[in-house]
Amino acid sequence: MWNFVIQWVATLALSYLTAPKPKAPAAAGIGDVQAPTAEVGREIPVLFGTRDLTGPNCCWYGDLRAAAIKKRSGFSKVTVGYNYYLGAHLVLAHGPIDAVTRIRIGDKTAWEGSTAGGQISAAADGLTGAIDVEFGATTQAANGYLQARLGAVPAFRGVLGLVLRQVHLGQAPTLQAISVRARRILVRQYGLAQWYPAKAEIGADMNPAHILRECLTDPVWGMGYPEADID
Repeated sequence: MWNFVIQWVATLALSYLTAPKPKAPAAAGIGDVQAPTAEVGREIPVLFGTRDLTGPNCCWYGDLRAAAIKKRSGFSKVTVGYNYYLGAHLVLAHGPIDAVTRIRIGDKTAWEGSTAGGQISAAADGLTGAIDVEFGATTQAANGYLQARLGAVPAFRGVLGLVLRQVHLGQAPTLQAISVRARRILVRQYGLAQWYPAKAEIGADMNPAHILRECLTDPVWGMGYPEADID
């Protein structure tokens, strides 16, 4: 009886050892990444008041990392999928602005609060990790993460941007749709204080008189008339 049991156990062990191993799936490469729109020459939106900015222009993505997900199969572990991590630089609007108060990934809130620029920590299905929020001030320095990955890069002054520092995307190499709630009322071109700030805000929006005045005088995206010409 014992000889039979020993023989059965040995046969079972041998069958585990000699059974064909499941083939591990191949990790996605940078060419498989799905990211938001990347378009040269695309118009940069101008933010008035408080709005959700959607459809950012993806200036760069890379620094892809795939971390294997392993599960036990018999006496060994096999790769059944991958967690993906990606770096990216997204531009949303002309800057500087007053504040960013929320970031959403798909239909989920990844971060909420109030920041006047700097690094935040996002956490939601589809995007988890560190994000540099850059307002595009005239004194803004080149981003350290982008420099480390790309070498010499401009400082990207004058635009509101997000730098994703190899954030976790999930188990698919897809950077989902991002929306950013931002506010610009009390700051205008080059970071100058708004004209007549005491009357600039109506609720969470910009006074229409201020909007018209900026459209006439802004030297970057407006008509560029001298401010002295405005009665």
